[in-house]
Amino acid sequence: MADPGIGGACEVCGKKLHWKLSELAFCNDCGKLMCYECRGGKLPGADSTVASERPRCTVCWDKFIRAKVEKDVHMAKVLTGSELSQIVDSLINGTEGFDCTDQQLSFLEELATLLGEHCGGKVGTVEYTEDMESYTVAIYADDNLPADGGVWKDYDTDVTWTDGEET
Repeated sequence: MADPGIGGACEVCGKKLHWKLSELAFCNDCGKLMCYECRGGKLPGADSTVASERPRCTVCWDKFIRAKVEKDVHMAKVLTGSELSQIVDSLINGTEGFDCTDQQLSFLEELATLLGEHCGGKVGTVEYTEDMESYTVAIYADDNLPADGGVWKDYDTDVTWTDGEET
């Protein structure tokens, strides 16, 4: 026996329903009767990793996908300041992270610049020194440097700063 079809309207888009019953479906989430177009022309999820999903109208399918994406996007790692400093330490000491010396030098320059912007001091030369067998960063006093030398005062104590001037 042939499918007689159905009258009425799609509860999602309002289009007049004149398709065969086999082409109609109820949304799994909102329960509305939906037409072929509103179910995406196929059962949503049939060609994805969610193949077992029952039909959703396009409105509910968009909400489902948006919620899935937001969940995936918002899964952040939360680090303590101590953990972050361990990562920075491993990058500075070359135990991981960089493929070449230029990347290491660039990272040190950007890190020293960031510290200077927040704590005073201006970055000068950044290089690898053979005699110290280490990467070095030259920091100069600037107008933002605290009078006592700030965060830099306990390092390279041969040079001291008072009121932003070398003494």
